[in-house]
Amino acid sequence: LTRYLYVRKHQPSSAEADSELRPDCTLFVANVPSYYNAQDVTEVFNTYGAVEAVIFQTNTPPKFIPTPPSFASRAPNRCAHVVFESPESIDEVLQSQTTLPFTQPSELLGVDKWLNEYDAIRPATDKLQLQVDKFMEMFDERTEAEKHARRGTVVDDDGFTLVQSKKINKRKLVSE
Repeated sequence: LTRYLYVRKHQPSSAEADSELRPDCTLFVANVPSYYNAQDVTEVFNTYGAVEAVIFQTNTPPKFIPTPPSFASRAPNRCAHVVFESPESIDEVLQSQTTLPFTQPSELLGVDKWLNEYDAIRPATDKLQLQVDKFMEMFDERTEAEKHARRGTVVDDDGFTLVQSKKINKRKLVSE
């Protein structure tokens, strides 16, 4: 997978004069994937020097550029400002002709994310088996207790023992 990040030295506008973006140490980066967070961008640019901060651009696109509604909410690419601790790091990035390896994002995406959510809402097989075994043991104990209770003698209100008939298997009677 190839992902191109477009970089240039940050050129502040007059409105950004009091901003935390130092012009001598800030790099403007375009085409940052929407699933990258500040930590992911920092990992990409740490090879050139210590990164002090990553600030994602929050400005909306100009109104004269039509944006389909389905893409407006997803924001497939973003822009960011990467602030380095030293100005030499910016020169190193701009002079570099190397291709950096693609780093996987720190959070899960796509099918991996769905599989993780699917597994998270279902109990583990061994825990489920323990619950089923415990339930079946309790069920067996309860049915045995009910069987013993039915077999016992029943005394009526007058104190007499009631005689209960036992079911006789008719097939055995016929064969005898």
